[in-house]
Amino acid sequence: GCAGNIAYSLKLLGGTPVPMAMLGSDGAEYQQRLQGLGIDTRHVGRVDETYTAQALIMTDRDNNQITAFHPGAMMLAHQTRIAAEPDLRLGIIAPDGRDAMIEHAAQFAAAGIPFVFDPGQGLPMFGGEELARFIGQADWVTVNDYEGRMLCE
Repeated sequence: GCAGNIAYSLKLLGGTPVPMAMLGSDGAEYQQRLQGLGIDTRHVGRVDETYTAQALIMTDRDNNQITAFHPGAMMLAHQTRIAAEPDLRLGIIAPDGRDAMIEHAAQFAAAGIPFVFDPGQGLPMFGGEELARFIGQADWVTVNDYEGRMLCE
C-alpha cells in the first residue's frame, strides 16, 4: 500500500523510513519483506480478523480506469498512535483509513513533528472544514488531479 511504497522509495533514496500501517491476517510476508529490506516496522500493526487492504485497477484500451477497493485492516489504522520520538523528524499522511488520517494529522501536530499531507485518492472522504484543518496542521500539502498534475502545494 501507500506506506510500504513510500517507505521502499525513501529507503532507496538513503532514508530511514518508519512506516505506519495496519496489515490483515495475510500481511506476514509483506511485513517480512519490508524487514528484509531494512525497513523498521515497529509501527506496522496486524489485525487477524480481516485481510490487508487491496485495490484492483482495471484499465481499458482508452485508458479509462475502474478501481475496486477493499479497505480491510486499513480501517483500523487509527489504532496506531504517533508520539514524539527523537528519530522521527518528518511525517507523511498519505491515503489511509479516514479516522487514521484525521487522528494522525492531529497527533503529528501535537508532537511537533512536521508533516506532509497528501490525501491522494482519499481526498473525496473529506469535507471543506476537514481539509482546511489539515492545511492548517500540515507543513506541506500536495493535491494531484487524476492525471498526475499538481493542483496545489
